[in-house]
Amino acid sequence: MAAVEQMGSRKIVYDLTGRRGWRVWLGDWATWRIDAPPLRSGFPGDDMLRCTRVTVTPEGLTKVGQLGDEYSHCRIEAEYDIEEWIDNLAWPHIEHGADVLDVGGGRKWKSDGAWVNQPINILYGFTVYSYRVRYQTDPTRMLRSLTNKVNSQPWGGAPPGTLYYLGADSDTEWDETVGLPFWRVVVRVKYDAAGHNWAWRSDKGKFDTTDTPLYSSADFSVLGFEPPAG
Repeated sequence: MAAVEQMGSRKIVYDLTGRRGWRVWLGDWATWRIDAPPLRSGFPGDDMLRCTRVTVTPEGLTKVGQLGDEYSHCRIEAEYDIEEWIDNLAWPHIEHGADVLDVGGGRKWKSDGAWVNQPINILYGFTVYSYRVRYQTDPTRMLRSLTNKVNSQPWGGAPPGTLYYLGADSDTEWDETVGLPFWRVVVRVKYDAAGHNWAWRSDKGKFDTTDTPLYSSADFSVLGFEPPAG
């Protein structure tokens, strides 16, 4: 007999740290491995909640044996939490900052029309996006191919040339659901509205680019995900 989810067992709890969920089934002890929900499977109606722990408790002792006791049925309890490492679902962390830019060249003082002959430093804003991604295959070669590159195509709503690949951090863990390792990676890109191949031209008082691009480009879609435009 297939496991039966208990009426009223579904529960979601919210607090300041996030939300968690629970579900409970009753089923045959002999088939609990088939009946238990897979780890990282979604919670009904809330796919952001993923199964992170399953507890199986045997009930109905039928036989005591030297090689292990036998039971007629069991209670299956599943716990759900916000899973930060889901295939092709990138969780962003956003940092805003600013670089110092000297814009004094090519300008005149308003009061007397004299040419500016000293640095005028302003803050020029940028944004760094960090995405947490989970890969089932080793992404090292793919990530290395993006080193010192800007995006050649629109990506996440950003025009070509405005995103620079800053690098990535990664580690490896074992995936119990498939019996294979997976890679947890934090990918970082820097957004510059003017474009990373543009530089401030002090004699003209504006951004300009050169006949040879400062950075070569690559298609960021090789990352296997594209964040929503924003």
